[in-house]
Amino acid sequence: MVASSNDMRTNSDTSSIYEERGWKRSDPTPPHIYDIHKSLVEKEVIIRTEIVNCSKQFIRKLEPDIPNPDKKRRIKRCHYVNLCPICNNLLEQYVEKQMNPCRQVLLDNGGKNILMTFKLRHNQKSSFKHLQKVLKDSIKKLKDDDIWKRKLFPSKYRFYVKTEYEISWSEENGFHPHCHLQIGTTNPMPIDEMQSLIAPAWKRVVTTVSPTKYFIPNLSNGVDVSDTPSGKHSKDKDPYGMD
Repeated sequence: MVASSNDMRTNSDTSSIYEERGWKRSDPTPPHIYDIHKSLVEKEVIIRTEIVNCSKQFIRKLEPDIPNPDKKRRIKRCHYVNLCPICNNLLEQYVEKQMNPCRQVLLDNGGKNILMTFKLRHNQKSSFKHLQKVLKDSIKKLKDDDIWKRKLFPSKYRFYVKTEYEISWSEENGFHPHCHLQIGTTNPMPIDEMQSLIAPAWKRVVTTVSPTKYFIPNLSNGVDVSDTPSGKHSKDKDPYGMD
């Protein structure tokens, strides 16, 4: 089968070609994001045609001079940011760039950038769609919980909240959707005290949302809390668990 000249290979195997030929990789999407997209398509989690074909073609730009006048075409994206890992990653990059100045102002004035990672219990047989729904519904409910909005991050202490959903995968445990919340805050409460409050609150919230007890996390592994000035997470490993 001969591919059309407009088609793009969208798996991480192409990364070595860029290095060997000295090409500059202009696509800002990391290769492992394409691997996640490919895996979700193969598992028929993604079935919508526009999302399946995301980033597989070049199209002519409506505004040829933006952002690079030397390139008249751009990669065609599906723009389903809540369903497509590629477009979700691009949105996260944009949001991160926009919020960096706000984070720096907060840090320069004695504030903290708190990173909380929320997880569910799962195994290889767990339904990805069910896990994802329980996770998103639980995060929404948590943000309206008194522990969150009155004790940890009342409006007088809360500067911003950034919500990031990620997916990791392993042969042993299957798909593992999880959520990172970055909270800009001036709350002087120590990290270990925040952990002691949010862990039981998360378990309680998931218990009310989950249709099965098997998704309910335990107190020690359900939430990780850290003070992370840079806003970066998943250090030293592929954040999608594909390495």
